Amino acid sequence: MLVEVHDRLQGGMRVPATRVVVYDNFDNPICVVFQLTGSQYLAAHAGSRNFQEILKMLGVNKTLIVDRIDPDDLTPLKA
Repeated sequence: MLVEVHDRLQGGMRVPATRVVVYDNFDNPICVVFQLTGSQYLAAHAGSRNFQEILKMLGVNKTLIVDRIDPDDLTPLKA
């Protein structure tokens, strides 16, 4: 696969990769994509049920805690 990286839509760079891990500004992994075979890929994000297991399988040794917020439980803001 090819990964295209931009910084503020400038200086784009394409690099070949078989595994991509995206981190947030606090060095937390938030998304992974990896190549299983020639044309098969697996993508997962921090909200995926098995995200922690996928990270471990890829050798990423970080624990990520995800809090889920149900927007229906939030009180609407009053103008």
